Amino acid sequence: APGLASDYVQLVPNPVLQDGSLKLQSNRDETFKVRLYDLQGKLLSEQRMRNGEQVALAKLGMAAGNYYYMIAGETMMERGRFVVLKAR
Repeated sequence: APGLASDYVQLVPNPVLQDGSLKLQSNRDETFKVRLYDLQGKLLSEQRMRNGEQVALAKLGMAAGNYYYMIAGETMMERGRFVVLKAR
C-alpha cells in the first residue's frame, strides 16, 4: 500500500574501507544468509546475519574494488553492489 514502509535489508556503509566492517540493516526480525562475491561471481564469504550484526572485511582479505552482495531471508531477497576502498 502506498505510504507504508516496505521491508528492507541492506549492507552499510557503502563504500566501505578495506579494514572496516559491513553492517546488516533490516526492519525484519529474521536471520539472513549474506553472500559476498567478486565481479567474476566467485563466492568470497557466506554467513548468517541478523539486523545489526557485522562482517569484518579484513578477515576476508578483500582488495579495493567493486563487489556484489546477495542477502536472502525467509521472505525476501536483495542484491546489489558495494565498493571497497583502500585502507588509509
